[in-house]
Amino acid sequence: MLLALGLIVLLISLPLLLSVHEYAQERQERYRAQIHYALNHMAEQLRAKKTQQQDIEERLKQQLQSYFQLQSGVIQWQILRPDGSHLIQHPRSLPRKGLSHYSQQLNLGSSALYTVQLHYDASHHAELSFAPQMKLMAMATVSTLLLTLLLWLVARRLVHKTIKSEIDRREQAEVAFRHSEEKYRNLFANIGSGVAVYQAVEEGEDFVFVDMNKAGERYSQVHAKDLLGRKVTDCFPGIREMGLLETFKEVWRTGEPKHHPLRLYHDNRVQQWVENYVFKLDSGEVVAVYDDVSDIKRAQEELRKSEERFAYAMQGANDGLWDWDILNQSLYYSPRWKSMLGYSEDELANDYESWSKNVHPEDVQRAEASIQHVLQHKEEGDYQCEFRMRHKAGHYIDILSRGFLIRDEAGNPSRMVGTHIDLTSRKEIERALADYSQRLELATRAGGIGVWEWDVVSGELHWDERQFEIYGISREEFTHEISAWKRAVHPEDLAAAEAHVKRALAGEEIFERMFRILWPDGSERTIKAAAVVVRDESAKPMRMIGVNWDITVEKEQEKQLLGAIREAEKANMAKTEFLAHMSHDIRTPLNAVMGMGELLAESPLNDEQHDQLKVLRRSSGLLLNLINDVLDISKIEAGQLVLERAAFSLQSLIQDSVEVVQLAAETKGLATVVRLDSELPDNVIGDAQRLTQILYNLLSNAVKFTQQGQITLEVIPAGDARITFNLQDTGIGVDKSHLDKIFEPFNQVRGRGNQHTTGTGLGLAICRNLVEIMGGEISATSLLDQGSTFTFTIPLPAVQSTHTQGADADSTSSVSITEKQRDLEVAKVSARRLLLVDDSEDNRTLIKAFLKGTAHEAIYAENGEEALALAKQGGFDLILMDIQMPVMDGHEATRQIRRWECEKGVSSTPIVALTANATKEDRDKALQAGCAGHLTKPIRKRRLLEAIIEHTLEK
Repeated sequence: MLLALGLIVLLISLPLLLSVHEYAQERQERYRAQIHYALNHMAEQLRAKKTQQQDIEERLKQQLQSYFQLQSGVIQWQILRPDGSHLIQHPRSLPRKGLSHYSQQLNLGSSALYTVQLHYDASHHAELSFAPQMKLMAMATVSTLLLTLLLWLVARRLVHKTIKSEIDRREQAEVAFRHSEEKYRNLFANIGSGVAVYQAVEEGEDFVFVDMNKAGERYSQVHAKDLLGRKVTDCFPGIREMGLLETFKEVWRTGEPKHHPLRLYHDNRVQQWVENYVFKLDSGEVVAVYDDVSDIKRAQEELRKSEERFAYAMQGANDGLWDWDILNQSLYYSPRWKSMLGYSEDELANDYESWSKNVHPEDVQRAEASIQHVLQHKEEGDYQCEFRMRHKAGHYIDILSRGFLIRDEAGNPSRMVGTHIDLTSRKEIERALADYSQRLELATRAGGIGVWEWDVVSGELHWDERQFEIYGISREEFTHEISAWKRAVHPEDLAAAEAHVKRALAGEEIFERMFRILWPDGSERTIKAAAVVVRDESAKPMRMIGVNWDITVEKEQEKQLLGAIREAEKANMAKTEFLAHMSHDIRTPLNAVMGMGELLAESPLNDEQHDQLKVLRRSSGLLLNLINDVLDISKIEAGQLVLERAAFSLQSLIQDSVEVVQLAAETKGLATVVRLDSELPDNVIGDAQRLTQILYNLLSNAVKFTQQGQITLEVIPAGDARITFNLQDTGIGVDKSHLDKIFEPFNQVRGRGNQHTTGTGLGLAICRNLVEIMGGEISATSLLDQGSTFTFTIPLPAVQSTHTQGADADSTSSVSITEKQRDLEVAKVSARRLLLVDDSEDNRTLIKAFLKGTAHEAIYAENGEEALALAKQGGFDLILMDIQMPVMDGHEATRQIRRWECEKGVSSTPIVALTANATKEDRDKALQAGCAGHLTKPIRKRRLLEAIIEHTLEK
């Protein structure tokens, strides 16, 4: 019975004893984890400092002493170096028996590890031992029944006493644990590094926040309460990119601590440089200790940029750097310092002799004295000296040495840093400038140039000797004041000259002006003046330095020259007007002559009459060409030729130009060959009339001077929107002695025997001028009796346009050739009612004859006034208007017709000028007056009929 009761008591007590023991075990594990975390954090901070090993060991001793003083129950602790020697042991006496032992290795930034060992009393941390009670329980199993009863009574009392004692111990342990945990929480909360605790989720693929200290909140710019329970990848998405998440996973799987090196973390909220130390607690939680070193990183980057800027500045300045450590008596010369002297970096040692032995013997004493002066005078800090140094090649170069002395706290020289600047080029310039100044002085004397200088601040004016001569006054009369100059300036020019000086001082313009002065005797002189303004660092004008020279003679000559030019311009204008009038007066009767010849060619004639008519038409054609050439060369010489810029068909223009001379070539049995490159653009921009004129002159010359063989025209692209024309003939050629003169005016081509040819000698001169005005070039090669080749290249930009003008400049229609041919066929049976206005009866008769045989009806008027009256009656499809007429000219008649049509609101009748005024200016005037087109006399029958259809298509 007693044994049974004893067993029952034992069975009841055993779970209680076991639960107390398990509780003590848990507290001891948490205590060890606390020590483990604290030691790891200390090691992390020491590694971040990156100081000397000796300093690291001293800091470790200090931190551990402070830490273990706060830990109750630690009896002894020690630190072992990587080689096993004691860094510190406290206290030095051996620990008593029965203490618990803990050991941990620390990585302080090197490959070797330090070991921390400590002995502590586990009773302070609720580690309980129940061996005596277990012995009593074991004795109860072998005692007798009587003793069991007694044992049960004793055991019951002992159990009650033990339970009470253990409860007391448990309460004490809980108090101690709370104190220890409070210390841990204070350390966790107030430590300078950020600390975050994580719990693994999703089988270690992600982690949730368990805790974070204040430093962590500050670095991460969040509140811990906003993070707890949330995934780290949701709160800090950049953790994957920086690789920290993989470090978490590895530490959680292996349990081994890991250092995550410095990385840049960034997301859309924060950006910072952080370094992490990650380890795993026995509870399975992962802890990250980290520091935000963004400020340090920025400082390092700024330092790097500063050093980089300094290096670039030194490289850009092309200066050599020297650095003298006075305390250690060591010197440094940069590669540029050595290369100034022609040496590579390895050829010249970094010592005093490398400088002293290369300084010019005449300069070395002065250079050393300059250095000693700075060293010996505390108030001195800047050093500067110029001297010569010997180059490796043997010659000397000029050096400017500058430096700054650094003193220690006691005022003693400790370091001197400076640069070498190569002054050789500057010295050469200074010497050249001195020579130049001397030559300038001689030149000013020889050229009669006076030099002056005005001190703007003091108002003092200085003249050289030549200035007194220019102004006609003596040095004794000069007051050195600006008023002396003002008194000499002509009253009519003074205000403008003073205003010009003020603008120059204000920096608004450069001082350069002409003005008149009056000599003491009243004579007037013209002066040219120029000056520069010298300013201080704030751009304030300080001085004006300038020159004067007397240009009275030049001005008089200029006046005479301008008068001569005006007279020449008047004469040239008179010549141009004369030629224009002559052209008009010749074209008017020539229109009738050539027109009647064209009509005679349509009538039945015998052979003799045909030959006579050929002579008539050839002579009238030569006369027309002569008029055109004289007018063109006159315009070119007067600079009055203006080019057109319009789109036209290049191939059509070339075809038309060749067709003009084809009949004459075939008559002489000559073949004409045209080669057009396949890459040629069809539509180009340029002056079609002038290009036609160039081609016609060259082609007609080729036909004229070729008796047998062929004429070849080749056209090819030349790049850059330019086109080259090559015209080759098999004619008489040109003698080499005359080849360079063929493009001069009135110079005729002569073959063997100096045979004379007809013509004005203006054609090639006009071609050259037209090509050059177009922005091109022309040349010729020739072999006597073998032929000549003329080549010219001009800009003709291609255009993508379907509307191009033909080669005839009189046409203002954009109707294509195919359309013209179709409309001309229609026009043969389509009657037009015309009003012809011309004061010449011969021209009226010619036009009437041209219209004979057509369905057109013509009404005639002799002047503009009659034309205006008839136009008001209406009913005309087209008005052909002469320009130079009595009573009212064609321009005024056209303007009044257009004004009347506008007032009455009637549709406009096309008006085409039909005039002997053949220049471009005449054409422009006609169009401005209201004409729709411009036809030039002499007019051919076919051209007149085409023009009638062109301008009446819409009607």
